[in-house]
Amino acid sequence: MTDAVLRLIDAGLPPDKIVPGLPLYGRSFSGVDSPGAIGSPFAGAGPGSTEPGVIDYTDLSACYIDSISYQSRWDSAAEASSLYSARHQIFISFESVSSAERKVAWIRSRGLRGIMFWELSQDFGGIIGCARPFPRRRQSP
Repeated sequence: MTDAVLRLIDAGLPPDKIVPGLPLYGRSFSGVDSPGAIGSPFAGAGPGSTEPGVIDYTDLSACYIDSISYQSRWDSAAEASSLYSARHQIFISFESVSSAERKVAWIRSRGLRGIMFWELSQDFGGIIGCARPFPRRRQSP
């Protein structure tokens, strides 16, 4: 996210016109031998809630995040959360409360317009709660 936003600013787009997104779901990948670096090989989409490879946040929380089958990981360079199951060879990238809080802090520090998220019905308050209070801007009539 940071690279894309900085490129927009470098291209002349005012920061107060930029609204990055925050996903409220995870992306899963099957056939992952080890949870290596970004771009590691995989066989295909992993398990999903409504479609293969897409796990909504409610399912992530209920079935994966605290599961003994999945190891929680933190990539300090990317400031990103993930889960990995060696037994099932499944890798899941997702937005944790920690990573969301860091994104919100970065967005505020850069003076961006705000943050959007997709999709509200997939969050039960765990992620969205960390974005409050984000100041509302009054629209001109």
